[in-house]
Amino acid sequence: GVLDAMVTGLSNNGESLSKTSAAQQAELERQDAALNTVRYCIGTSRDLKDMNIIRNGEVVTEGYQSDYFTQIDLRRVTSIPVYAKKAELKTKHPKSSYRLVKGEDKMLTLEITNPKEFWSLSKILVVQIY
Repeated sequence: GVLDAMVTGLSNNGESLSKTSAAQQAELERQDAALNTVRYCIGTSRDLKDMNIIRNGEVVTEGYQSDYFTQIDLRRVTSIPVYAKKAELKTKHPKSSYRLVKGEDKMLTLEITNPKEFWSLSKILVVQIY
């Protein structure tokens, strides 16, 4: 009787606890992903002006065309092909946290050597290519 009911009650508690922790885990992962979500775009001076990303040589922080940006997880993406021979980062990123590497085809790839540091000043990256 009573003892059985208590045992059953205990095992139900155990189940709902594991459900809660799974939900919390999912929520933490979602927050984690959000914290580590950054965006980048690459374009010529004209592209960036047309998309309202750069105005008067400065990166615009609002009202830009956000669908022009690629969303990435900064923990997973540390190498971004630029598909150009000359490129300049228009957003602020510590010089020590990245390098532009020339491939055999003379095309540049942005190698992010220290992702945490690289994205510490700006969660968006705007690369102007020439």
